[in-house]
Amino acid sequence: AARQRSQTQALIADLHRARAAAIHLDRPTRLAADADGGGWRWDGGELRVDPPLRLEADVPATFYPDGSAAPARFTLGGPARKTGIEVDPATGAISVATVR
Repeated sequence: AARQRSQTQALIADLHRARAAAIHLDRPTRLAADADGGGWRWDGGELRVDPPLRLEADVPATFYPDGSAAPARFTLGGPARKTGIEVDPATGAISVATVR
């Protein structure tokens, strides 16, 4: 559980950094989950999650220079518990909820 919380916080921090980069650099910035569920990557770097945790997302988070974003939802977790991380398209705000 502690590892999941830590990696959820790392993902949230990188999402905030990606949004800030889009605003600062005046160009869209994307953060995408790896196809194998083992981590994520963006222009600012990449991070692998510790097994048995997996990261899933249907689409990458794309942040725009005005602070808005394309809608995106990530799910991070293992067999017993998952955390949902959502990006609000209007504001680029990040919200977190326990999925199960």
